[in-house]
Parts: sequence; C-alpha cells; structure tokens
Amino acid sequence: MLKLGEKGTNVSFNNNSAAVITRDGTKILTATRVGQLYAIDTTNWKLNAFAMETQGSVASFDTWHQQLGLAGVDSVKELITKRLVDGLNTNGELVMRGRCEDCIFGKHSTHLFNKPRLSEDEVLERVHIDIWGPARTQLAGGALYFLIIMVL
Repeated sequence: MLKLGEKGTNVSFNNNSAAVITRDGTKILTATRVGQLYAIDTTNWKLNAFAMETQGSVASFDTWHQQLGLAGVDSVKELITKRLVDGLNTNGELVMRGRCEDCIFGKHSTHLFNKPRLSEDEVLERVHIDIWGPARTQLAGGALYFLIIMVL
C-alpha cells in the first residue's frame, strides 16, 4: 500500500470491496472481500501502467521473455506490438527460438513422496506451520513475525 501511495494513487476500502485509483480518477484495480482476504477482480482487467521504459537496448524476443519475469509469449508480443513499453526493442521475429528451460521446469509437477499419502481421520491430525520473520519494520499492530497455519 505504501508504494502505491508513493506513486500517487488512492487506495480505498468500502464495506466488502477495495479499489486503487490514480490521480486522474482512473480505477486501475478492484478487489472483493472473501472472508478475511481481498480477492483481486481480474475479469475486466486492462493493461495499465504508471511508467514503463527500458534503456532502449535491442534484444531477442527470448531475452525479453526472460527479462520480464518469464512473461507469457502472448503478453510479451502485446507489449511490443502495441508499444506499451518505451524502448522495448526486439531484433528478429516475435517468436520463441526454442523452449524456455525455466518455464519447462516451472510447469513440472513433483511428487514429494513415493509412498501413497495417508489420509487423516481426525481433525488437526495434520497441520502445516510456516513462520516468517523477524521483519525489519514492525507489521501492523507491532508484530515482527508472521505465522501461517494450515489445517489439512
């Protein structure tokens, strides 16, 4: 929220919804409360950006795919063809020259155990706990740690 505010946006929460609004009044993101979380509404998303630019270097399509965090091929094509990013210049065709190894490994499924999973019969028979911290800056309410508890 802090970074959005620094960029000149207004973040507002009303009843069971939230919105991020730019200085000129454009609503760039909405969310609906689901339980204790806000789910971002993506059905009517349009590409919006405060400012995106590169240093104007020319690179292959594959390089831009990697530099943009392994963005989908269609997304990278759209950024280039619609000139949504100043200086995003490519040499050659707008196609991947091969398979992206990082994308291949990222899509692999893994099997954590070779043994069949045992099913739990009782409540709280299997609990996963993850703790994060200490935070460099205190969280809301003064906390320095964040705890996630998943009951399976």
